[in-house]
Amino acid sequence: MSGRYRELARTMLAGVLVLLAACASEGVQPDEVSPAARINLNLGIAYLQKGDYQRSLDKFQRALEEAPDFALAHAGIAVLYERIRDLDQAETHFRRALELDPDAAQIHNNFGAYLCRRGRVDEALAEFEAAAGNHLYKTPEKPYTNAGLCVLKIPDTARAEAYFRSALEANPRYAPALWEMARLSFASGEALRARAYLQRLHEVSAPTPDSLWLSIRVERALGDLDTAASQALLLRSRFPGSEQARLAADMDEAARGREGARP
Repeated sequence: MSGRYRELARTMLAGVLVLLAACASEGVQPDEVSPAARINLNLGIAYLQKGDYQRSLDKFQRALEEAPDFALAHAGIAVLYERIRDLDQAETHFRRALELDPDAAQIHNNFGAYLCRRGRVDEALAEFEAAAGNHLYKTPEKPYTNAGLCVLKIPDTARAEAYFRSALEANPRYAPALWEMARLSFASGEALRARAYLQRLHEVSAPTPDSLWLSIRVERALGDLDTAASQALLLRSRFPGSEQARLAADMDEAARGREGARP
């Protein structure tokens, strides 16, 4: 698996854990679920986030003993089973969670992320679209962005861009979709469009080594060497030990070499 897709998998899994924690804390649970089941669900999520899989498994199992039809507990234990590579159990519990709560947009999104990590792109997209299409779901930009990331595995850049645009229609300030549009725009030779997306990104999110390195290349492509230099200075000052800072220094050195070689 390439570094990009390892990062994609980590991003999706982190989103799954955040969604589970949010659902548990916001009380998105059936009224008939016992307090003990809710407590064990919360503990299972907490241990899962810490990487304590044995305790997490114990708490999820206790939640399901208390409430066998508790959809969020099935969704939580599904994430855990994927972590410990018991994929048959993971899929079984995801599907059971959706049988119990077919309108649970967050579970559709989580299952979509699972399917995408398994390389089952078409199935994953159906789940992401089910999540995004639920008009009660407050953050459709997340499954739309996940869908875009997923089709990049094919790769299908045009379809990915369509999903990222849908994410930005839902939330024009959603940083992950802005970043992907900036990156794809530059890759397709549209530096001016990439600059616009990067400017929007840096209005809502602190610069990262990746975004500054992309900004340097965008400004160089547009012929704005002063802005490129200021972005390089910012990259070196904020992230001096990063690979991106090294690449920027190498680019500057190569540029000086070309200038020195002119007759």
